[in-house]
Amino acid sequence: MSYTLASEKVISKRMDAEVVIINLENGIYYSVEGIGAPLWEGLVSGATLADLSEEVRARYPSLADPAKSVGSFMDELLEAGLIIADQTSGSLPDTLTWPDEYTAAVLIAYEDISDMIALDPPLPELD
Repeated sequence: MSYTLASEKVISKRMDAEVVIINLENGIYYSVEGIGAPLWEGLVSGATLADLSEEVRARYPSLADPAKSVGSFMDELLEAGLIIADQTSGSLPDTLTWPDEYTAAVLIAYEDISDMIALDPPLPELD
């Protein structure tokens, strides 16, 4: 199974080991840490759940159940309304930056400025 962004109003940016995601529809922003950052990047590139689980298994062989770890993170993203299931798929990019040691994927929601973001969303960068 693969996933895609739930809306064109979900934007994200990688900053070092973290991904910041903003849902411009409701103004909630999220921080993704641990292996969640490369999982998110793979996800938005169209990698399947199986691709991501296999990559986690290869990188962190001591992890007992990589599919469960990846699946739990995807469930959090689905519940937050950031992604939806999709039948199309891409491939796992070679350019993903993974932590040297396994740290669980963490999705943290921040609603403290959601009203301001909803009223005045940030503009995308112009090239």
